[in-house]
Amino acid sequence: MQKYSILKNNIKQFHTFNYHNSYNCGENLGLNKCKYQLEHKIKIFSKKELAKKYNINSSLLKMDEIKLQNNIQSSTTNVLIVTYNGKVQANALSVKNPYIDEINSLNAFLGEKKVFEEDAKQVSIHNLSFQKSRTPSFKKKFSETISNIGDSIIKRQYMLFYTSFGAGNFLFDWIDSNDDSYWLSYSTKNKSSSIEFYAQLTPTSPFMLKLGQGKATYKSTSSYNGYANPTEYATDKDYSFDYNLVGMSFGDGRKYLGWLGADIDYIIPSPSTGKISSIEYNGNRKFIKNTTKMKETIDPFFNFSINLQVAPNKHLFALGIGLHYSSNEAMKSQWITLKAGIVF
Repeated sequence: MQKYSILKNNIKQFHTFNYHNSYNCGENLGLNKCKYQLEHKIKIFSKKELAKKYNINSSLLKMDEIKLQNNIQSSTTNVLIVTYNGKVQANALSVKNPYIDEINSLNAFLGEKKVFEEDAKQVSIHNLSFQKSRTPSFKKKFSETISNIGDSIIKRQYMLFYTSFGAGNFLFDWIDSNDDSYWLSYSTKNKSSSIEFYAQLTPTSPFMLKLGQGKATYKSTSSYNGYANPTEYATDKDYSFDYNLVGMSFGDGRKYLGWLGADIDYIIPSPSTGKISSIEYNGNRKFIKNTTKMKETIDPFFNFSINLQVAPNKHLFALGIGLHYSSNEAMKSQWITLKAGIVF
């Protein structure tokens, strides 16, 4: 009965066959009736092919309508001929139990009553017990599923890194300086760091999911070296914010060796806190006109980076370096990243 259940499920699915043949309709048959006759022949052909595939008698099958993947071609000389060359999709609507004789042989051996097609599902308790013994138990299936999940988790690559975005300021300090005719210039000091966890999506996947937390600080200061010039005004900023990140790393790596990947991170910052000072310069003298505490909401933004993390000599301890770009003011000059962590 278990074999019959599997057979019923499989034989009702669509199967694809190749058919290459013609049908001579003679002189009296119209085109539509001629095509119908050919389709009937193809249906009989499909029924035989299905029976052959499952090693059963074709008389046990009741066929569904067939589906032709191509068009039927017709030609006329003295008679009408239709031809079909292409694939055919076919399935059975139902199938009678081909194992009745086997079931009754077993029932005779066990001293049970003979069963017929119409009541074949009403098998004896002995047969049900036999079927149950061959069906995997829920406990076994659950155990195998947990085992497969655990095996998949173990075979994936994971990394945990402390990342510092401290480099690059020396270049941007020079680029950002603004020495005009009044000798008013600015310098910025940015610093940020984060803890980042990487997890490979599958044991063979080129993608790693990233999760992390970090903090960024931004400090902008002005200086004025003029003498008998008009009064100049400037604004100094000093603020910081915490953030969470979720990202994806696409790359290639082997377990215990590291990872070379291109990363894209979606940064979700908390409101920034700090101060803004209004500065007045007159000659060489600096006057702080007022200082305002700030708390501003920062919209989420993206960071892009290329990173190489390596575990020397196949040890767990790993070092990394990368190139980084961000559109956020507090992180844009952090173009070189340094990493330290573990690969496991």
